[in-house]
Amino acid sequence: MPTRILKDDPIYQACLEEARKSPCQKKKVGAVLVFDGRPLVAEYNRPSDELKQLCDPQCIRLTVPDCDSTLSACDHAEERLLLQQLKEGRGPFLEYHDLYVAALNADGTPERRVFGQFSCLRCARIILASGVRTVYTAWLGTYWVSNTPREALIHAGDHALRRLLEQLRSRKPRP
Repeated sequence: MPTRILKDDPIYQACLEEARKSPCQKKKVGAVLVFDGRPLVAEYNRPSDELKQLCDPQCIRLTVPDCDSTLSACDHAEERLLLQQLKEGRGPFLEYHDLYVAALNADGTPERRVFGQFSCLRCARIILASGVRTVYTAWLGTYWVSNTPREALIHAGDHALRRLLEQLRSRKPRP
């Protein structure tokens, strides 16, 4: 269910500020961890040091048609943020925190996800494992959509399955 209009939301602006730092050529994502309404830490997606060559001169995801986020040289914003918190020993306290995520298209315009979409199965699994209370994703650049981490994982799994079925249906039969 959509909640909180985004236009002047400081958390949304913080997500977009992080997203603008991303060098990604496909999608720029910002994530902000919030406690008691206050942003605490933020991250953005970027190529991991070990895989930077896959984005030079062009992102691998732009060269492979219909690829999903698992074929990526980037560490995702949510992934970077939550794994760092867990690494620093803050895992037991994340149940009191909310995670906000917003993205920009390659041209810098806000991404317009459809309702309830949480498209990255990889990040949804980490979000669930981290124990955060709620994950908010920007919907149509207008509202935050809130999901429990379990709901986010279910949406991500449904989205991944739909994509797989679409790809299988579009394949030409082998002779």
